[in-house]
Amino acid sequence: QALEKSLDSPEGQWILSNKHAHNACELPISGVLDGRLVNAVIDRTFVDEDDVRWIIDYKSGYHAGADLEAFLTQETERYAEQLNRYKRLFEQMEDRVVKTALYLPSHGVLRTVHE
Repeated sequence: QALEKSLDSPEGQWILSNKHAHNACELPISGVLDGRLVNAVIDRTFVDEDDVRWIIDYKSGYHAGADLEAFLTQETERYAEQLNRYKRLFEQMEDRVVKTALYLPSHGVLRTVHE
């Protein structure tokens, strides 16, 4: 159901498009942040038509409650530090703008994450 929702939504189609430059799924990356070796696996990444590197982290959670917006805000805050680490790793490797986002396929929602 989540896959169908992704394929039916403009956001899901955009994320999954193979037309993006430098696109990859489950991409392992490593680097040194704050004097420590960091290893990570990026769910989805690509460079869009504006030369922006996107790092997308899939979240399979589903919220059945009344306040979906509060749930999305909570998830965004919960994963902001993790996505910021991913962003910092890419900023060491590339000289371009890097944006991070959560994608919740069960809700068809792409939420940009700011640190």
